[in-house]
This record gives sequence, structure tokens and C-alpha cells, in this order.
Amino acid sequence: MSRPDLHALLLSHVPSHKIHLRKRVLSMLQSNENGVFVRTSDGSTHRCDILVGCDGAYSGVRQSLYSLMKKESDAFKNSEGGSESGGSIEEDWRASKLPLGPGNSYITIGDLISSTESDNITKVMLEEKLYITWHHGRTGLMGDACHKMLPNAGRGAVNAMLDAVILANSLYEVAKDASYPNIRSAFKEYYDERFPHAKADLESSKRIASTLSG
Repeated sequence: MSRPDLHALLLSHVPSHKIHLRKRVLSMLQSNENGVFVRTSDGSTHRCDILVGCDGAYSGVRQSLYSLMKKESDAFKNSEGGSESGGSIEEDWRASKLPLGPGNSYITIGDLISSTESDNITKVMLEEKLYITWHHGRTGLMGDACHKMLPNAGRGAVNAMLDAVILANSLYEVAKDASYPNIRSAFKEYYDERFPHAKADLESSKRIASTLSG
């Protein structure tokens, strides 16, 4: 199934009045027993019972959640390290071989770096990462926002859909009594179920990448 067809299928089951476009979350004002308060890109502020960030590897919800947690606890400040820097990637991958054609002809990543003007080389942060913290209070994360897979294993979309199913089931169980403790418990149940599987898939995709790179 193509992605457009999948999107159309999913959208067909959501009432149109529940879909709000051009409302990217810019910041989370607070998340506590009274609800989640967020400010969106159109300048409006919203109160939600829960907030789930499914907004990709550069998740604004994750950044807002972590910023809020850092303010609440000094212990959190060093618990989620940043992605691996470009410099360390260069050292790790210098000897990696890229085949050029028939036979044993190849070029290494180091060769490419050495033959390229420094002004034309840009260091970027790795997208691929498994975050330890997926939820706090009434806010949770799903998909690439909390576990960005390498593409070679084809597990990114599958894991995102599994996240959605498990979290939906966990929240359904507490829907009749959506108290603050129950919502937190639902997020924890979701995390406990999904984290080990996401970790295993990320490690698997890393091994595949290592094998393919020689």
C-alpha cells in the first residue's frame, strides 16, 4: 500500500472537524493534573486532556516536553544526550568502503572527505536515535519522535503503527476514568510494552547497516 493510500484510509476514519491543519505545536506551557496547555503556530493556545507527539525526528513536542522536564528537575538535564555529532561520525566511518563497480574497486568515506573542499562539507546531527524518555505527565511520544530507525530495515512505519495500536489500547482502558494517575499509568504501560521492541529493531537496523557498509 502506498503512503498516500494509507493516509487516505486513516483520514477516512477521522471526523473532519477533529482535524486541525497549520497548528504546529510551538511550545508546551504546562502539563499537570489540570491538563496540557500548548501554544500553536497560529498564535492560539489549547488545553488538552493528553498530548501525543507524532511529529517526526525533529519533534517540536519532544523538544517542548524535554524543556519542561529540565525546568522541573535538574536530574533530567543529562539523562537525554544529543545525537552523535558529525565529527564522531567522520571518524567512525572513514574506513567504510563504497563499491565503485565490478571487481574489488571501491572508495572509502575517508577518500571522499579528503577530496572534498571543507567548505562543501556540512556536519549534521544523526537523526537515528532511541530516546529513553517517551512520556511525562499527560504527554507522550510516538514514532520517529522517540525512536528514529535507520531506513534499511524498513521498520520505521511499522513501529509507528505498533506504537499507535498499543497506546490507543492503553488509553482505551482508562477512558472511563481519565484521571491524572490513570493517564500516567496508561503511558507507562505503553512505554513498557513498546520500548524493548523499538530498541531491538533499532539495533537490528544498525547491524544491517554495518554489514552493508563492509
